[in-house]
Amino acid sequence: QFKGILRPGSKRLLDVGGGVSVNVLSLGSSSGLELKSDPGVPVVYTGFAFLMLTTVLSYVSHSQVWAFAATNQNNDDEGEEEAKLVI
Repeated sequence: QFKGILRPGSKRLLDVGGGVSVNVLSLGSSSGLELKSDPGVPVVYTGFAFLMLTTVLSYVSHSQVWAFAATNQNNDDEGEEEAKLVI
C-alpha cells in the first residue's frame, strides 16, 4: 500500500504504520557493480594468447626438407672423398 513521497532534506515525517515514522536525510547512488582484484586474470590472458599463437602457427604450412650427403665415387680427385649436399 502506497504511503506517500518524501524528498531528501524534507522536514516532513512519513507515517508507515504501526507507530513508525520515516524521514529521508539523504540519498546515495549505487550501481550494484563491485570491483574486485583477481590474481588469475594474467594467467588466463597468457594462456589465451598462447592458444591464439599456436592456432595461427598451425595454419602456416610447414614443409620438410630432406637432405643427405653423398660421397664422390670418382677417383679423379686423387683419392679424396668429397661430400656433396643434395636437396
